[in-house]
This record gives sequence, C-alpha cells and structure tokens, in this order.
Amino acid sequence: MRFIDYTPKSDKNSALYPCSMSKWISRNHRSDISYSGIRDLGDSSFFNHYYNPSLNNKSSLSRYPENTKEILIYCSTLLNNMIAIVILYAHGKRNTANYNFKNLEVILEVQNFIEQILNIFLKEYYENNTISIKSILNISDEDYNNWLKRTSEEIVYWTMKQPETNDWKRTLVDENYVSEITKTYQLSYVKDILQTGFLNTELYPDQYSKFTEDSLHALLTNELSLGLTHGLNFPLKAFINGVCLMLTNLIING
Repeated sequence: MRFIDYTPKSDKNSALYPCSMSKWISRNHRSDISYSGIRDLGDSSFFNHYYNPSLNNKSSLSRYPENTKEILIYCSTLLNNMIAIVILYAHGKRNTANYNFKNLEVILEVQNFIEQILNIFLKEYYENNTISIKSILNISDEDYNNWLKRTSEEIVYWTMKQPETNDWKRTLVDENYVSEITKTYQLSYVKDILQTGFLNTELYPDQYSKFTEDSLHALLTNELSLGLTHGLNFPLKAFINGVCLMLTNLIING
C-alpha cells in the first residue's frame, strides 16, 4: 500500500484527505505490510538509507536537506503501515454481525484496537512500558476521547459492508433499483450518497457539495475504493491526524 501527500488539498469540503486505495477488499486477501515497511525500517536505519518509491524530484520533500528528508520518509512509512494495519483489521471485522458505526460495542472495540497498536509501537520505540498514545498526543482528556471516538466511527463507516452494483448509471435514474440494492445496507455510505448525494450528515455535518456522477462511478465500480481513485480522497482523516500529531511530537521530543 502506498499513500502519497498527506497535506489536504485546498478544497471547501475538508471531510476527506488526498490519496486513495482502490480494490481495498480483494487486495487485502493476501497482504504483506512488511515489504518496504515496518519490518524493513530497522535495516534501512542501520545502513543509513531510506527508500520511499512515492517520492521523486517533483515531490515536496525534495527541497529538504537529506537528514530532514530521511526523518520525513521514516515518519511517512510508519504512517503508511499504521494505516495498513487498521485496514487489515477492518478487513477481518467487516463481515461480522452488526459491524456498523452506530453500534457502540463495535466502536469501543475499534477504539481499544487503535490504542493497543499505537501503545505497543510507543512502548517499543521508547523502551518504556508506562508510555501511552494519550501522553504523547498531549491533549486534554475530552479531546483525546473525542479523537478516539471519531477515529473509530470513520474507520467503521468507511469499511463496513456496502451494496455493490455493475450498473451504476441505473442508480442515477431508478429509485426503485437504489432501494433494492441498499435495503440490507441501511447505514452504508453508498446508500447515503445514492439517496441524498451526501455522506452521513451525523458524521459529516459540514458538506458543501454533493458527490458527482464521476465520484459515484469511482465508488461503485471496479470494486469498492477507500477514497475516490481519480480524485485522490482518503477518508480516514481522524486517524491520520492523530498519528501525524504523534509522529510530530516524537520528532520534537527527540
């Protein structure tokens, strides 16, 4: 999995982040997140060489000094792999009963998982069993709980089962067809978009524009995508924000 450029585009609708992952379900049946990933970072550090194939001479990182660039590549790779771990987790959970963003039990389970993977990383990083993601983020209890809840809701909303169709154009003109393919997916983002043009307004209250026909095509064809493949919009924004803050604080604190 490769994710490029985590800086949001200047767009009025900030509900999503640039980058996407098409065919995310089938591509995770046989996954290997260690390839050029976390497992290889130790060797890369030992031999003083970091490699990130998403970077090129036009990359925004190319203007930084070499040592700074290596730190940023290291953080980018860690972020990539943290996202990959979450996606693999969701891939295994999405077929379980009642896996939806309104199920409090599911949300709490995802929250525990997020805390677990980040705490394990930090304890190994600092060789300190008392450190935690909450202490590293250095935010209030309220902000931390809100971030964790929001992160879990986004993950479940975007990874739970969705209606699929090979006749996406029919969804634009046939309300009965939309009702038919969405009747068992009442909480899906596909149903939200097909019926209203917007994502769930409870999760995304400030939406400025409806999804376009091209966006629907990207979501409904060629298997499900996490983000719009042509528009480069990756939806796990809260998780990315939290991990980026964690990595920023790690750099600042040495």
